Amino acid sequence: MAIPEDARHSQDFCSVVWNGVEYSFSPMQAAIVAMLWEAQANDTPDVHASTLLARADSELKVSRLDPLFFRHPAWKTVIVRGKRRGTYRLDPTTDSSRNNTIFPLATVVLQIDAINKRILPRTGCLAAGSPGNRGSC
Repeated sequence: MAIPEDARHSQDFCSVVWNGVEYSFSPMQAAIVAMLWEAQANDTPDVHASTLLARADSELKVSRLDPLFFRHPAWKTVIVRGKRRGTYRLDPTTDSSRNNTIFPLATVVLQIDAINKRILPRTGCLAAGSPGNRGSC
């Protein structure tokens, strides 16, 4: 599969737009994305992690990209595992609507009280007027 028509990148690949979503990468991440981009454009999309990490001058001791892209929104959406074990590729079919944004840990996790359809901070308390609410929250 080819690179999406609307895909574009900065000269150093630190900024990439893929299927309408803009991603920012560190210099080492950008070097890997550049190699994956070149492989995808060449219709040879799968590149082994050891090759990617060596050419990006990574000091990681494992041949996996997971630690380098940990919690990055492009990980497992744009950058996916290849067909063979240990390989990675860019996914041209990435649907921007399934892009999972990672929120800071301080973000309040919300839950929905199904009875009153009210959004509450995760406190373990039920909404006022809900059955079972003893007012002890």
